[in-house]
Amino acid sequence: MDAVLPPPEGEQAAAPEGLRELLRAQTDGEGLLPVWTRWWPAADVAVLFPDAQARAAVEAQQQRVPFDYLTARVKVAGGWDRLPAAYVAFGDTYAEEREDARGRGWAVETMAGDHLHMLVEPGRVAAAIVRLARAL
Repeated sequence: MDAVLPPPEGEQAAAPEGLRELLRAQTDGEGLLPVWTRWWPAADVAVLFPDAQARAAVEAQQQRVPFDYLTARVKVAGGWDRLPAAYVAFGDTYAEEREDARGRGWAVETMAGDHLHMLVEPGRVAAAIVRLARAL
């Protein structure tokens, strides 16, 4: 849902090079990054949440991760993408991934919204997931 898709097999970087370079300067003396909502400008993050309460609930659960986490490579088991699957996109941020999912033969649904749209319209997002799951 509204995220990067791994390749059909092989390896995948935990984070793209551009993101690593952007975040390198935010690493503290212990090698830790701030929590995720502090990676981006406050105004950019604020629009992702429906209200201050939702943001506070998400932020209370965040953990700081070491910068090295972003440099990891993840092994991808071959064949995973041939299992029944679907993809929900919120807008066009992950347009390439959405088209990749279509190319894999998956059902795809796009909703107007931002990255954390499941917090804004949880019922509508859940209905889309159920609809796509039933279609599998």
